[in-house]
Amino acid sequence: MKSQFYKNLEILKFTNITTKHGFTTINGGVSQGGYRSLNFGIYAPDKREHVLENYEIFFDALAIDKNKSIATHQTHSNHIAKIDSVDEFKVFEDTDGFITNIRGVNLMTFYADCTPLYFYDPAKKVIGIAHSGWKGTEKKIGVKMIEAFVELYGSKKENILVGIGPNISPHYYAVSDDFLDNFEDRSFFTNYIYHKEGITYFDMVNSNRDMLINNGILEKNIELSGHCTYKEADRFFSYRRQGAESGRMAGFIMLD
Repeated sequence: MKSQFYKNLEILKFTNITTKHGFTTINGGVSQGGYRSLNFGIYAPDKREHVLENYEIFFDALAIDKNKSIATHQTHSNHIAKIDSVDEFKVFEDTDGFITNIRGVNLMTFYADCTPLYFYDPAKKVIGIAHSGWKGTEKKIGVKMIEAFVELYGSKKENILVGIGPNISPHYYAVSDDFLDNFEDRSFFTNYIYHKEGITYFDMVNSNRDMLINNGILEKNIELSGHCTYKEADRFFSYRRQGAESGRMAGFIMLD
């Protein structure tokens, strides 16, 4: 990913996705404490007036119409909402992904270690974004998004571009020894469990990448961020590092 500044906000962007999109960092907002400073967590116990001001800072810096923006209230599901129109800012309950072919609509999802998945079909002019924690990864929300591109908009899989954004790297994502008991497709996900010095770790990045490749996305069309939310404390919030008092970064995408 490359870094670009909009006023005081640093936005990370993929090089393969050419429509307007990005991933925010922690800097440039007004929140305090563990939420310092650009926290988008509406449901976090941050001061609501600070969170709302952070949104206004974001919309102003990126020249995005708030009334053409929508957001997720995520539940670690694989629920994807198809968006046909937007005329006011709205939070979609029990939603972890959006898909649309409507120009000017800003799709927003939120992160503090989980995996952001960005999708863009430049041929059909379709975009999608999904929040994929370990539960979303287990439910294969990325695969469900590809299927939606094909079924709803007639996309060809070889045309879909994917960006896998900043998340907690496998070197820091320790899990319980019986972690795989939560997975239906254990034969696939066992390849992304490894052990070091008696600790079990899970690789969300490569498991998401490989399941997309296995379902028709070209490897050359997938870009990895190369960033770790846990390690890069000067850039990202991390629930694993900070605990409950952690803000949320925003992933966003829109058709220009």
